[in-house]
Amino acid sequence: MAKKIFVVDDSKIALEIVRETLEREGYEVFEAADGVVAHRQLKSQDVDLLITDLNMPNMNGIDLAKTVRRMPEKKFLPILIMTTNKDERDVRLAEPLSIAAWLDKATEMTRLPKMVGLLIGA
Repeated sequence: MAKKIFVVDDSKIALEIVRETLEREGYEVFEAADGVVAHRQLKSQDVDLLITDLNMPNMNGIDLAKTVRRMPEKKFLPILIMTTNKDERDVRLAEPLSIAAWLDKATEMTRLPKMVGLLIGA
């Protein structure tokens, strides 16, 4: 049975790239364009990993991670945050949320399959 990954990004291009990359690796992928929609869908969707963009309208990636951590059944769900502009403030805000990994969209996208494999097993 394929591992399930939920990807959240307000960029349609980024969503498409991540989805295609993960599907080629054999993962089942679910998508949302912002944190509010993702939060609503995650309430009823069982997934093995959450990948979220940091900067999004309506609810950013850190706020989404906070809401996920308050869901008892998702408390230990691995979360990977993708961004093009990670700064120390964001890292400090995310520290209590046990973010499993950060990925720089501009320079590290080729590492995505390996990172996902390490987080949830290939």
